[in-house]
Amino acid sequence: MNMDLEALRELFKDNRTWVSIGEVKQKDYAKDKSVLRTLVKIFPDGEEKVCRVMRTFLGYNKILEGDLVLVIFPDADEELGVVIGQFSSQQDPLPDNAAQDHLVLKAEEGQKAYLESDTKISLTKDGSSDPTEPIVLGGVLKQLLSDVLGQLKDLSDAVAKHTHIGNLGGATTAPIAPELTVFTESKTLFENKKGNPVDNNGINSELSFTEK
Repeated sequence: MNMDLEALRELFKDNRTWVSIGEVKQKDYAKDKSVLRTLVKIFPDGEEKVCRVMRTFLGYNKILEGDLVLVIFPDADEELGVVIGQFSSQQDPLPDNAAQDHLVLKAEEGQKAYLESDTKISLTKDGSSDPTEPIVLGGVLKQLLSDVLGQLKDLSDAVAKHTHIGNLGGATTAPIAPELTVFTESKTLFENKKGNPVDNNGINSELSFTEK
């Protein structure tokens, strides 16, 4: 009887492939960017299959050649492979902050990262309400500070050079209050601040950019 059960098990055994682990060998984007396909070497037999990549893996967590991935075959059809997961490895380790259970959105080395919306991008602590404070535009702030510091420098210089006309019509030393003395002596400070960090872009990030 046991032999009959074993024979039945063997008879009805499903030898089809439903889920596999593989290595990405090549990738190809459709011309209209509607599909990303990868050539995956399936373990353990080494057969290569063309698999689509789920949308969740497009972008910051994109698939790269050499990545280890989890592939499913709907209805056990090996011509319909879909990459649904991506494994970390010694060659592609987890970022340090991710290993501490933080959320990390990371572009690959040499690649840019984009966060897009045609409506609004909100950065908030809990997500229960919309933040109300807008982010300052660096280029606009830079120009404003450059203009203000330039005008303060010119005004300080003009006050320092001002010639006071006395009661008898002759030029005399201008009666400058202590506060104005401090102002006129700040000419170099205004000029230096205008040069650095304003005009030399020191106040602007070289990594992060936004738009109005």
